[in-house]
Amino acid sequence: MMRSFVTSLGSVVGLFILALAPAPHAAAQNADPPVVGRAIVRVPDAPGGVHDIDAFIAEFAQGEGIVMTIGDSMLRPAETPPFYAYLLEYPARNQVEVQLALDPENQPSSEYELSGAIVWGEALYAGEASEGKSGSAWVASLDPAHFTNQYPIDLLGLDAAHDRSTGLGVVVAIIDSGIDIAHPALAGRIAPGGLNLIDGTPNVADVGDGVDTDGDLLVDEMVGHGTFVAGLVSLTAPDAKLLPVKVLNGDGTGDGWIVAKGMMYAIDRGVEVINLSLGSTYDSAAIEDAIDIAMQHGIVVVSAGGNQNEGEGDFEEFPASKSDGMGVAATDANDIKATFSNYNDKFSLSAPGDSVPQAGDPDGWNPTKSIYSTLPGGGYGIWEGTSFSTAFVSGAAALIRAQHPEWSASLTTALNVQGYLEGTAVDIYPQNPQYADDESLGVGRLNAAAATMISPPAPALGDLNRDGSVNADDLAVMLAAWGLTHSSADLDGDGIVGPADLAILLAQWS
Repeated sequence: MMRSFVTSLGSVVGLFILALAPAPHAAAQNADPPVVGRAIVRVPDAPGGVHDIDAFIAEFAQGEGIVMTIGDSMLRPAETPPFYAYLLEYPARNQVEVQLALDPENQPSSEYELSGAIVWGEALYAGEASEGKSGSAWVASLDPAHFTNQYPIDLLGLDAAHDRSTGLGVVVAIIDSGIDIAHPALAGRIAPGGLNLIDGTPNVADVGDGVDTDGDLLVDEMVGHGTFVAGLVSLTAPDAKLLPVKVLNGDGTGDGWIVAKGMMYAIDRGVEVINLSLGSTYDSAAIEDAIDIAMQHGIVVVSAGGNQNEGEGDFEEFPASKSDGMGVAATDANDIKATFSNYNDKFSLSAPGDSVPQAGDPDGWNPTKSIYSTLPGGGYGIWEGTSFSTAFVSGAAALIRAQHPEWSASLTTALNVQGYLEGTAVDIYPQNPQYADDESLGVGRLNAAAATMISPPAPALGDLNRDGSVNADDLAVMLAAWGLTHSSADLDGDGIVGPADLAILLAQWS
């Protein structure tokens, strides 16, 4: 049966609006609200590696008469330039004053940025997931076979792509609501580790808390989203590992701080791809910096374009529409823009994300025109949205990355993967002429088969120099990378090159 949720028109649209399709009568759009009493600042690095958050807090107290305290921090002195960010707390009654002080209206910079006390500052934003806005949710499927027979498989050329790469040796971070790691379709495909930033534990299960945390009279309406995304990434790159990073609760709520922190965790685990099936109408400097840092480490970052059928304007989805990563729009089985999908000239690609109802079908949906994936508890379901288009692109990025273990952890690598995917996309503007002038559906629709044809087939696991065998030369490559995080010699995907990787390499010796 369908899980259908309806919210009032007065509901506030959340920060991390998961990219799910709206119901036929979606609620009006709203800007994303702040988390009252919290802000984020990044302070500069000083000579000698010194940075001084206390100096900013003192300067702010003197200038605004508001005392802030440190709630959390992200300190990364090894980055270039070093990254020092702090979550600050202050009295809720001072919300408006803090917002205006850190992000003054009609001014490019605050006085604290101009004085050099901070690099940037911003209010922390949070809110409802898009299901609370749109009234749509997954539909349980009665036929699990649809998962491996759905229309994106042929449309994207996945069978041909898998003849050249299956994503072996690549880790994709699923930054979402968690993953059902016990799902049979995901068995053996979960990377070591994982983190729950909702409660600060290693429990990454895609479950709710039984509480209506966003006040929309619905409980845990977003449970299953991360598992659904994970299933599609795995369908596209079946031998890639998935790293679950839980930043959204059962109602789909999150905030800019924990999403940025989740990305930093994924970076430190040495992933090659980050999937962000989430978005916001607010541009977060913390997330933007996290994307930049990820790309500097060779990580491809893919974000959902959003489902409000919006172009450029007040309700663009960040980071898809404004970051240096890849933004994704949704199309249907005929390469026509999904009615719900946002469109923006900053998007990189389109990919399948549309599902079509069909009366008389046991599931109520057309099995030849719908998106199927995994759900918690070992089940399967049908859903639609740019979240799931994003998952296909992330999976395809993993296929390309697996073909090139010799590529370094650098910005060039991230841009190369993006270039392969964009350069082989299918032109869909004959079917979508109204979006052609500014290419607001990206350069075209993802073509995994063509993208994997550019390079030779992916080498065997452990063939680190791509010479066709696993031997002493590969051992030398591994030993040179011993103890490193961002290396293709991390064969088990645990985030560091060590004894477990050596054991795998020796087992593949030829």
